[in-house]
Amino acid sequence: MDSVTALSTKEPSHQPIECNKPTVICLPSDPDNDDFGIELTGGCHSYMGEVCVCKVYTDSVSYRDGRLKRGDVLLSVNGKSMKKCSLEEARSAVANSPHTLQLVVRRDPDPLTLFTSIEEPKIFITVELWRTHINEPLGISLMERKYVYITDRFISRDVGVFVTWMRPGSPADKSQRIRQGDKLIDVNGVSVKGMGQTQVAQILREVENSCVLVLGRIPALYARIQDWIRESHQLTPKKVAVSRTSSWTYSDANLLKARKLGRKAEDSAVSRRQSRRFSAFNLRLRSNSTQMERLAVHSAPPSNRSSS
Repeated sequence: MDSVTALSTKEPSHQPIECNKPTVICLPSDPDNDDFGIELTGGCHSYMGEVCVCKVYTDSVSYRDGRLKRGDVLLSVNGKSMKKCSLEEARSAVANSPHTLQLVVRRDPDPLTLFTSIEEPKIFITVELWRTHINEPLGISLMERKYVYITDRFISRDVGVFVTWMRPGSPADKSQRIRQGDKLIDVNGVSVKGMGQTQVAQILREVENSCVLVLGRIPALYARIQDWIRESHQLTPKKVAVSRTSSWTYSDANLLKARKLGRKAEDSAVSRRQSRRFSAFNLRLRSNSTQMERLAVHSAPPSNRSSS
C-alpha cells in the first residue's frame, strides 16, 4: 500500500491544502452536478503528465468546500491512484463516485515564486549547446519575472528570464550544466537584459547550430528548487532528473496550450480515419475502373485485319 492510498483510508478532516503535501478532501454527492463541480485537464499521456483541476464551478459542492483551486493535482479518487490514468479515466472515476467523493490532492508552489527571483546572480556559467539538426529544439522552458526597484529619486523596472525545465534528451539536458532557476544573461554574444520571455525564446529558436549561453545562478533560489525537487520525488517518484510543476496550469497560456494539444490529437485521429476511408474509397474506384476496362476489352468487337 503506497502513501497516497494509506492517506486516503484515514478519516479526513477539513484541513487546508499545503504546498507539496497530500491532502484528503471529502465532498458529498451533488444531485445537480455528477462531476461535483470540478473540471479536469491533463492526464498521464498529456502535456502536463498528471490529472489537474482546471476549474471549480460556482454553486457546487467543491466551490462551497472552498479548498480546491485550479492547478491542484489529483493523486487519487476514491482510493484509486491517478498516476497512470488518462483524462477520460479520471473524469469517469469522479462521475461514477457512488455517494461521497474522496480525493487526495497535492498543490504545487507558485512557479513564479519557485523558479524566479529578484536577487542578482552570484555565479555565472557559460554553456555551449549543439543541435543535431536545424529543427531540433534546445529543450529549455522559460519564465519571465518583472520587478520594480524603488529608490528615493526614481522607479526603475526590469525583467528577468529564468529556466524552469529541460526536456529529457534535449541538448540542454545533455549538457548537464543548466539548472532550473538559472537566469539567462547572454545568448551568442547578445545581451538579453530587459528582454521578455517571448523575445528570448525567439532568439533561441533562430539559433542554427551552436548556441552559447551565459547563465546566472542564484544560490538561495537554486537551494529552494532542490528542496522542492526532493519533496516532490518523495511524494511522487519520477525517473527524470528534474521535476516539472503541474501548477503551470495557473497560467492561462499553458492551459490553452494543453487544450490545443488535446484538440490537435482529436483532429489528427479524425484526419487519419478520414484518410483511411478516402483511401478505401479510391481503392474501390480503381478496382471498379479496372473491372470496367476488362469488360470493355471482352465485349469489344474483334478488329478486322486484312490477310496478306
